[in-house]
Amino acid sequence: MKQKDLTLSGVKLGTKSNPPTSHEEAGRAATAPSRAGTTAAEPAVSPSMAESVTRHALNPPLGNDTYLICGIDSLDLGLFVEWGKEWPEVKRILEDTKKKAQGTDGLLEEMTPSRKYLFFSGGKGDTYRYHLQFDEYHLFIAKADKPTKTPNVYLSINSATIWQHGPLHAINLITNDLKYFSGELVGVVPSRMDICSDFKLASPLSHSFLMEHAVCRSRDLCVFYKKHDEFTMGTCYFGAPSAPVRLRMYNKGEEAIKRGKQEMYAARWGTDDLDNIWRVEFQLRRTALKQFKVNTIDDIFKKMGGLWEYLTERWFSLRYQDNDKTERRTVHPWWQEVQGCRDKLGNPVTVKRNYASDTPETVLGHLAHVQGRMISIAAQCGTKDRKKAMLRMCELLLKNSNDLHFTKETEKRAIKRGYHQHQGGEGHEH
Repeated sequence: MKQKDLTLSGVKLGTKSNPPTSHEEAGRAATAPSRAGTTAAEPAVSPSMAESVTRHALNPPLGNDTYLICGIDSLDLGLFVEWGKEWPEVKRILEDTKKKAQGTDGLLEEMTPSRKYLFFSGGKGDTYRYHLQFDEYHLFIAKADKPTKTPNVYLSINSATIWQHGPLHAINLITNDLKYFSGELVGVVPSRMDICSDFKLASPLSHSFLMEHAVCRSRDLCVFYKKHDEFTMGTCYFGAPSAPVRLRMYNKGEEAIKRGKQEMYAARWGTDDLDNIWRVEFQLRRTALKQFKVNTIDDIFKKMGGLWEYLTERWFSLRYQDNDKTERRTVHPWWQEVQGCRDKLGNPVTVKRNYASDTPETVLGHLAHVQGRMISIAAQCGTKDRKKAMLRMCELLLKNSNDLHFTKETEKRAIKRGYHQHQGGEGHEH
């Protein structure tokens, strides 16, 4: 596999936005053009509407905020691996090593003197039985003798590896490491990806600020952890823990200090002042990646900018309460800077989220069920004519249903399955 120089660590910038010198200037800044604030068919928000926003609502991040970096922070991949004829013996050794690792915090093993790893007694769920940790990633191997429709090896790349070398560096390493275990990498599918942007803000994010400005498609609006007082907070989540898309916003500088990683992050951010550095981080699970048709590593690089655009403009945004319709509200100036990271992440090609329930395969599955019912109706009616059976079934459906009930139940089902917006509604997403 040919390695490319595609590290998505972003470019460090030292520019700062000019802070407003008055309340009126803050209002004018709030009405700056935004790709998410209006649509082609909608009028722009009047400046007078934004000027009425109170100074409390403008707090905190407005002016003197500095963009630092953006890119992929974590990446999990499903690997399809073909094992060689030595696999039965390799699997026996893995099983023996797993038993030896019980009761330890990891058994130190080596492939070569310069390539060592830890072997743990646990695994990952019921599928991946063997857990190996290298410097650059965690590797989980299933007992399966060959790959099926699902990956038989799971790879979780360390954040430091991604920022320093890029995802393709890790894939080149795993390609060579698998050969030691008689494996050949034949396919890769993205399983989970975290995309983030880091900013040094003039003042910390607050509970009241986010609650007043947040516009989110998720029904799970927000959860706060480690809240200290009314002006500062810990991590804020938008979206459920197991949801296909989830947003986290938290003080990354504070976390770096607590974990003793000041030097690493100072070098990454290009500043020794780690006070009030905040991260905006979107987590995309396999379900969401599949809906965006991100099925290969190349898809990640091609669609990174478009994914960020969707996530920061359609899925979540921070907006002033200057319009009853959320999609017409003015985007907060700082969030406009967050949205601008789309250009730093690559060509922001428009991406469309196609829900799994909308695919032809799923529809055909429903049709198979309907056809089975139709055959049962034909048998009960004593007809072997397919068209007559179809007409009879339609007559029964029309007789035993009404428009109001149909519309209501369709809306409910659409919301439950997560594709209400495809029917023209403004429903929530997972």
